[in-house]
Amino acid sequence: MDSSGAELVNAGPHSRALRRVITLNQEIGFQVRRTMGLRDTDYTAMALLLRRPMGPTELARALHITTASATAMVDRLVRAGHVVREPHEEDRRRMTVRAVDRSRAEVAAHVAPMVAMVEEQLAALDESGRQAVLQFLTGTAARMEAHLDELRERPAEKPAETPAAEPAGAMDTAAPRPGGQLGGTGGSP
Repeated sequence: MDSSGAELVNAGPHSRALRRVITLNQEIGFQVRRTMGLRDTDYTAMALLLRRPMGPTELARALHITTASATAMVDRLVRAGHVVREPHEEDRRRMTVRAVDRSRAEVAAHVAPMVAMVEEQLAALDESGRQAVLQFLTGTAARMEAHLDELRERPAEKPAETPAAEPAGAMDTAAPRPGGQLGGTGGSP
């Protein structure tokens, strides 16, 4: 068991190191959201909009939220100065949401140090080491994508109801940590 009490089944040093990188990345994301004044969904929307402009309905589908929620979120992002609404290039009746340059620069300023850290670590390896890292990461990503596709195919279960008389602190062991993790550095599987 790790220090949080979460059992790590078949987790060798490589798996634990990868989990730590993922957990740290999520914590950094939490801190970036905090410093930018963004909610979790707003931040995820910004990540999508930094790649390309999207319509509110397309954004809602990508975020797994209702169009009403997406509209409210876009309103917040517009008020905060992170995005603008513009007429769609081909269909002027539709609107497109685009991240503004200032927000792009702010996100880039937060991401650049992390990219530099990764590149520095890779530079310390020889070519065969870099190729091994790349093979590991691409192989792991491919397997995780296949697992994600499998999960998407499964029917949703109804959430369990919490008993009304549950004592305070009874769920402390499952309380989300900053960055969306459950438990300690082992995180969720």
